[in-house]
Amino acid sequence: MVRRRSITIRVLSVSILTALLGGFPVVRASGDTSSPASGGSRSSSEAVFRGTTSFDAAARSAAAAPAAGLSLDRIRVIEEEHEEQELPVPAAAAPVVAPVPIAGEPSGLLTEFEGLGAFDNESVTGFNVEPPDQGLCVGGGSVLESINITIRPFNGSGKPLAPAAELNQFYGLPPSFDPATDRFGPILTDPSCLYDPETKRFFHIVLTLDADPVSGDLLGPNHLDIAVSRTKDPAGQWNLYRIDATNDGSDGTPDHDCPGETDGATGPCIGDYPQIGLDRTGFFITTNEYAFFDPDERFMGAQLYAMSKSDLASGAASVPFETFESLQVPERSQVAFTLRAADAPGTTWSSLKHGSVFFASAMVGVESGNPSPDYDAITLWALSNTESLDSPQPNLKLRHKVINTLAYQIPPPSTQRPGDLPLGECLNQAPCISAFGPPPSPQGLSVVDSLDGRMLGTWFADGLLWFTLGTAVEVGGNDLAGVLYGAIAPSFKEGKLRGRVQMQELLAVDGNNLVMPSIGLDSAGHGFLAFTLVGPDHFPSAAVGKVSLGHPVAKVRVVQAGAGPQDGFSGYWIGGPRPRWGDYSYTAVDEQGNVWAGVEYIAQTCTFEEWIGGDLTCGGTRGAFANFATRVMELK
Repeated sequence: MVRRRSITIRVLSVSILTALLGGFPVVRASGDTSSPASGGSRSSSEAVFRGTTSFDAAARSAAAAPAAGLSLDRIRVIEEEHEEQELPVPAAAAPVVAPVPIAGEPSGLLTEFEGLGAFDNESVTGFNVEPPDQGLCVGGGSVLESINITIRPFNGSGKPLAPAAELNQFYGLPPSFDPATDRFGPILTDPSCLYDPETKRFFHIVLTLDADPVSGDLLGPNHLDIAVSRTKDPAGQWNLYRIDATNDGSDGTPDHDCPGETDGATGPCIGDYPQIGLDRTGFFITTNEYAFFDPDERFMGAQLYAMSKSDLASGAASVPFETFESLQVPERSQVAFTLRAADAPGTTWSSLKHGSVFFASAMVGVESGNPSPDYDAITLWALSNTESLDSPQPNLKLRHKVINTLAYQIPPPSTQRPGDLPLGECLNQAPCISAFGPPPSPQGLSVVDSLDGRMLGTWFADGLLWFTLGTAVEVGGNDLAGVLYGAIAPSFKEGKLRGRVQMQELLAVDGNNLVMPSIGLDSAGHGFLAFTLVGPDHFPSAAVGKVSLGHPVAKVRVVQAGAGPQDGFSGYWIGGPRPRWGDYSYTAVDEQGNVWAGVEYIAQTCTFEEWIGGDLTCGGTRGAFANFATRVMELK
C-alpha cells in the first residue's frame, strides 16, 4: 500500500516521483469475507458528477515538464516515515514444479506495439515513477492504455489517436507539479480500465490522493475518480465521477475508525489498489482499505462498491452506489484482501441469481490475518441480483465460499540478467554523488519485485471463473517466482454459493522467473496467461502462455525479449527499500474474441557514457531515473 510520505528535500535534479512508489498499496496479500452476514457492513451513497474531459482538454491544460538532467532543479525526493515491513519467510518448502520450456513468439500473435513507458512519463510530466501499474482496455476498434502516470488511446494497429496525457490533466486536476508556479497537484495512481461492448463505453478509474500545493505533503482525503467515455471513441469526450474513499465520517462518508497518527486517535482511511468489473447491469469497484496515517499501517479490509452501469454510461448527474464494507472470511478468521472482479468476453456475463458477478481473492499475507505466507485455498465471491442495480432500491446479495487449491506462497524477488546500468553506475560516481550524496553501499544489479501472492487476475468464460496469482515455486532445487492458475465452476445450491475446481496448475520455467500474471479468454474458454519473464538468462521480457480447460500452458512464449536489465530508481538506495515492478499486468478481450495484453518489460539498453553524455534518456528510449516499457499485444 502507499505509505504516508512527506517531502523532506527539494534538491536540484530530475523529477523523481517516489511518492508513487507503486501506487499506494504494495504489501503482502490476501483475505476475504462475504456478505454483511459474514461480518461486513453495508451502506449506500452516490458517485458525484464532476464534469467532462478529453485528451484535447488535457493537452490544453498541460504544464510544461521540468527539464531533466542532473542539474537537480525539480526533483521530488520523498522519505518514508517508516520502513516497509518485511515479507514473512515461508515455513514450508515451496511447491516443486516441473518446468515448461521457453520458446519464440506464439503463432497466434496478430499485433504488437510499444505502449507507454518511463520516457512517456518523463516527457509529458517531468517525473519518473515506479512501478507503472497497467490499465489496458480494448473495444470499438481502439486500445486505451494507462500507467502511473500517463494515459493514451491507440487504434487497433498501435497508431496513437492522441498525444499521451498526464492522468492529472485527463481527470481535470492540477498537474502533479507545475514548474511555472512551483506548486504540487494531487497524486493519481493505480489506473484500471474496461470496455463495455453493450453500452459501447470505456470505463477508467484511478485513486486520487490530495496533496498540499506548497509542500506536496499528502493531506489525507482520497477519492476514487471514474471516467466514462461518451462514445466508443476513447479520443473523444468523457464524463467524470468521484467517490470519496476517506471513510472517516467526513463529508457523508462512513466512519471506519481508521487509527490515526497517535495512540487512541482516528484518522483518514485510504482506498488503495482500486480494481473494476462489469456485468450486464452493474459497474463494480474493489479497494484495499488501510489506515492512511497510522504508523502501523493497519489494514481495515476490502471494500466493494456496486452501481448502475447504465447510469454511468448515460451521464447521470449522480449515480447511487451500494457498498459492502470491511469484508471478512469468518470461517477462516481472515479479512478479505484484493478481490478481483472477473471480466467476461463480449456480453457473456452470468445470469445466475438474476445476474451474478464473480470475484476471487487469495489468502496469504499479513493483511488477511493469516500469519503464514503459505496457503492452500482461495475465496470465491458472488454478488447476485445485480439486475436490481437499475431499480430505485437495489437488493444485492454477497456470498463467498472458500475453495481448496494447490499450495502457494508469497513469491521471492526475481533475479535479473546482468547488463548495463547507467543509473546504477552513476550512483557510485561523482555526478550522482554530488547530487544525492554517497550511497550507503556500492550500487549494482537489483532484483525485480515479484509482489506478494495477492490475486492478480480473474476471468469469467464459458461458465468458469479463471484465476491467477504469483507464487514461490521450486525448480531443480532453486526457489523461483512462478504462477498458480486455475478454473472454478461456480454454482448455487439451496441459496448457498458453491464452487468446483475444474483445473489448477502451477507454472514455472527452469532457472528464471514469471511475475505479475494476468489472464484473458474468449467465450469458448480459450486464451492466454500474460506475464514478465525475467532471470539470469533473460532481461525482463513480455511473454505469454496459451491455456484452455484441460490444456495447461505447455510453453512460455516470448513475444518481445527484453533488451537490458531494470535500471530504475526504486532498485537503488535513492528510491528503495523495495525494487518495484508491476504492480500488475492487464488482459482484455475484444469483440472478435482476440485476447489483448499489456506487459511490462525493458525495451532498451545503453551505457553509462551514452546516458550521462546526453539528456539522460539515451535518445528518448528511457526516463532519467526509470527504464520500463510496455508491450501491447493481440493474440488469437
